[in-house]
Amino acid sequence: MQYSELTRPAVKTLPVYQPGKPIELICREFGMRPESVVKLASNENPLGPPDGAREAMREAVDSMEFYPDNSGHALVQALARKFDWAPEGITLAAGSNEIFYLLCDVFGGPGVEVVVGEYGFISYRIAAILSGATVVATAMPGLVHDLDAMLGAITEHTRLVFLPNPNNPTGTALPVAEVEAFARALPDHVVFCYDEAYAEYEEAALDVAGLIKDGVKVIATRTFSKIYALAGLRIGYSLSNP
Repeated sequence: MQYSELTRPAVKTLPVYQPGKPIELICREFGMRPESVVKLASNENPLGPPDGAREAMREAVDSMEFYPDNSGHALVQALARKFDWAPEGITLAAGSNEIFYLLCDVFGGPGVEVVVGEYGFISYRIAAILSGATVVATAMPGLVHDLDAMLGAITEHTRLVFLPNPNNPTGTALPVAEVEAFARALPDHVVFCYDEAYAEYEEAALDVAGLIKDGVKVIATRTFSKIYALAGLRIGYSLSNP
């Protein structure tokens, strides 16, 4: 038998996530010098990480032979202080991308529907399909998420809804008040994943703590890859009900 005959059918339908090409690859393909290439394809921060982060990484090299603290205690405590959040409600991951997969592993599966925007981040679809769930993609007029359409797409089989704000890759954003109304309108059997990878670029943030206090099943994901310029370290996290 061929490998293709042994794979799960869902794997064969996966969309392809096409990341931006590394500068080194561009240089090899076109015979260019690294200093002549400006990379814009992955929304990376060209200013680089803060000096404190650089120094911490240098110090960490001296203990590379040891496995890291699996709980990420120091980082979790720092995030808990920053957001005034219970440490038990903070989940660390290899980029916020990993949390999308974890959520689909936990809440997805055959017979489950996952609602996404037509032009939302492609990883939501990939994670849902791998879990065996059915992806329900709603139209995005003007490349903006249509929250009414997303609400209308929810059925008794829906368990997850993904919404990035601002959205990657279209760059469009929704007013926080509209997102809050959307979250409060979701039925009790739906988990709302609110992707805040670019939250620091917005003036207002969603009151996730307030929503959780009122019983909304919302999980907000964030990352150190963008504003903090640490994409190479793959550090993401979520804020949720413990």
